[in-house]
Amino acid sequence: GHTHAHISIQTFGNFDLMVDGKTVHFARSRAKELLAYLVDRQGSSITRAEAFAVLWEDEMYDRPMQKQLDVIIRSLRATLEEYGISGILEMNRGTLRVCPEMFDCDLYRFFEGDIDAVNAYRGEYMSSYSWASLTEAYMDRINRNL
Repeated sequence: GHTHAHISIQTFGNFDLMVDGKTVHFARSRAKELLAYLVDRQGSSITRAEAFAVLWEDEMYDRPMQKQLDVIIRSLRATLEEYGISGILEMNRGTLRVCPEMFDCDLYRFFEGDIDAVNAYRGEYMSSYSWASLTEAYMDRINRNL
């Protein structure tokens, strides 16, 4: 069982973060997307440059854009703090990761072979984000082999 079941993350269909059943509202859509990407990485660390490439695809990672990224990261941290769940995000010397043991997540349960999660998956994974299609393809392959 997950100790922090009051924090749950839904990735099937659209990405959402819930605390005690209430959907978290993000001040900035890119902050939400950054969290979504970190969830997709399943606890692996990413650099700021990687985060930037995901959020702005073809833009140059110059000083002004580094500042933009700072704004997004600060916004994400502020939102998590507001809901009392800042512990799900870990920052270390320019890298970011989520702590998967801190929340319940349909994606993680799917990969653990949890039957409810497997049944809940309808081929739609984080629909709003183009980068999510790689994971979606992988999930579809697993699903076919079940």
